[in-house]
Parts: sequence; C-alpha cells; structure tokens
Amino acid sequence: SLKSPVLDIPWGFGLLHAMEDRPDEARAALEEGVAMARDEDNHWALFECLSRLSMLDVTEGNLAAVEERDADLRSVADKLGEGSERALAATLLALARRKAGGEPGELEAALETLRAADSKGLLAYALNEAGRLDLADGDATTALERAVEAHEAAGAVGRRHQGDRALRLKDRATGKLDGTTRTEREQNENLRR
Repeated sequence: SLKSPVLDIPWGFGLLHAMEDRPDEARAALEEGVAMARDEDNHWALFECLSRLSMLDVTEGNLAAVEERDADLRSVADKLGEGSERALAATLLALARRKAGGEPGELEAALETLRAADSKGLLAYALNEAGRLDLADGDATTALERAVEAHEAAGAVGRRHQGDRALRLKDRATGKLDGTTRTEREQNENLRR
C-alpha cells in the first residue's frame, strides 16, 4: 500500500477500523501510524497508536504482544508527563494478564489508578473490557456494576461507542442474572400489552 503523507490518516483509519471490528485493517493502519509518529518524534500520536494496538491485542487475547509493547508504551507515557497515559498502560497490561487467567487484583488496582487519573473515556473502555471478563468468569453482578459505571463515564465525555458497548454489556449481565435475554424480555413485554 502507499504510505500516507499525513500521520492523522493512518491513525484515524486505525481507530475507525477498530470500531468497525476490522482488526487486521486497524492493525495495519496503526502500525503505519506508529512508524510515522516515531519518524516525526510525535510522542502523543505514538502513545495513541501503541495503546490502540494493545487494545486490539487485549481483545484478541494476545498477552505476549501486550507485554512486548508494554515497556515502549510506558516509556512514551513517561515522556508525556502527568496524565492518564501511565494509568492506561498499566490497565492494558492488567487486562491482558487477567484475560490470560491472571489474578483480578492487578486489574482492580489498575482500574483504581485509571479512575484517579480522571480519564472517563479510557475508563469506559477498560470497564467494558473488564466486564466482559467478569461475564466470561460467570460474575454477572460485577459485570453489571462495571457496565453501569462505563455507561456513565462514556456519557460524561460523549463516547458513544463505549456507551453502546456498556449498554450491550449491561443487557448481557442483566440477562444472566435474571435468566433471560433482551429479546425474551421484549417478547414478554409485548405479550403483556
């Protein structure tokens, strides 16, 4: 493919493809963004592209890739200074480790640090991912709590994609708790009318 002349193009396509659940295309675009950000010495864009690559790897359960990228991600976060970047880097690693069967304590500590960093959009992402893990572990109550918090956080900063993910997680968790699915609940409501 042709190399883009502007860093924002592969970076933006990477985000778009990730939201459209097209991970291979997202990965290719984000990797191009990483290379361009390094060439331009753009730490912010580099962190964003690296963190989004780690988000893809968390989704795919690729702990090794998240661990391999972790030192680079933290190094760039340190260059950016005080913000939510360090907290996000720790949370991504904790999510990957938890998904690989690790203990929940590291993830809970990372989520607390992310909450303290007050980055609601990133917190919504992390809570949605953690809630999916909770559901997979059969803990619908915790998944529901995380979904509610994720939806509130996403709404506070206008992150509709994460808000929609939170609503889907909430629906799945509620269904597990009451033994029904949303479709079944809607059918039951229609029968009552």
